Amino acid sequence: MGSPNQQEQQGTLSSSDTMARKRLITTGAQTLTVAQCGTQCLFDAAAGYAYTLPVITANDVGTWFEFFTTVSCTSVAQKIITGAASSFLIGEVLMYTTATASPAGFAFNGTTHVACTMAGTTSGGLIGTYVRVVAISATQWLISGTILGSGTIITPAATS
Repeated sequence: MGSPNQQEQQGTLSSSDTMARKRLITTGAQTLTVAQCGTQCLFDAAAGYAYTLPVITANDVGTWFEFFTTVSCTSVAQKIITGAASSFLIGEVLMYTTATASPAGFAFNGTTHVACTMAGTTSGGLIGTYVRVVAISATQWLISGTILGSGTIITPAATS
């Protein structure tokens, strides 16, 4: 997105500035780039697909993305996966089941978990799911969010 201009640095953006009012929204399977930092990524199809996070370096720490489910997944899976074999997800997501409205927390360990996989039922992926990832080092993405599932919920943390 480039470096901010002088008005942005001084915090004097006008209310008519489009970038001040909304962020880039993207859909469909793709590999994200560092330049897309701040993008709202939508899971908007019943057949799930994957978003691949960019390969990051120490210079990319602070890069972040948000993921929203706007159509419940009914086949395949919705997946957020790291872009490098040496990058991992660390953190925790809160998950609710529509069956009992009971919450559970699921941890991503930062050493083997490379994906958040939501199949539309027990591992989440229903409308209203929200996940945020932030690059906190050249090898780790911090993951957080609220995932909605059905039935007896299981972890969305995956090693592939």
